[in-house]
Amino acid sequence: MEQEYCMPEDYTNVAIPFRLLYGDVCHLTNNILSEATYDFQNHCAMKCFQYPFCAGYNFKKMYQKKSPNCQLTHTVNHNFHDCNADDKGWIFYHPVAPRKVPCHKIKNCKNGGKTIIYLKDGPGSDPYRCECPKGFSGDLCQIVPTPSVNSTILSGEPADFLTRLASWTGTTSSTISWKLCWRATIHGWACNTFHLKCDNKKPTVTIIKVGNFIFGGYAAESWKGET
Repeated sequence: MEQEYCMPEDYTNVAIPFRLLYGDVCHLTNNILSEATYDFQNHCAMKCFQYPFCAGYNFKKMYQKKSPNCQLTHTVNHNFHDCNADDKGWIFYHPVAPRKVPCHKIKNCKNGGKTIIYLKDGPGSDPYRCECPKGFSGDLCQIVPTPSVNSTILSGEPADFLTRLASWTGTTSSTISWKLCWRATIHGWACNTFHLKCDNKKPTVTIIKVGNFIFGGYAAESWKGET
């Protein structure tokens, strides 16, 4: 997992290690992210480090002025030796440590979400995204999961109705799923049947509908009664 960092001294840190993968190779001809001319190799490394999709860079020390000697690429799959000997002299490096999320790229993720670097959509997409806890969704994990309630009364209500119910009962976790213990239309109206099925189970929610009105109650402690 990519790690976030916010220390000022890390803002332009290029200490991420690069390893020499191939020496005395050809210039890249495809899958090039960008090209530039630099006097020093570490400037090319910095450019690669600052671009999340950069999987490596090709650098040539001896170069002609105004000719690119730094090539960034998003893949290491190249034909590095398909050129004349005179065109070789490039050295290809690739990073060997996980990238970190720069402080200024951290998203305002909600509900415990965390900013990660996501590269599967390829160059051109935003690599910085929120990774959401189970059940939460949205670009910023702002969409709260709707609790599962086996209720005929609530089945036709808007989704935010259940979300508000969960917030009132303190069960906003996506792992919470309410299970039916008693329904009058199925189990009958006898009190002893209710207690037989619902005693010693907590917490419980009682939902009642009369006409267009819905009301009920929440019990944090278990029901206990004579059966």
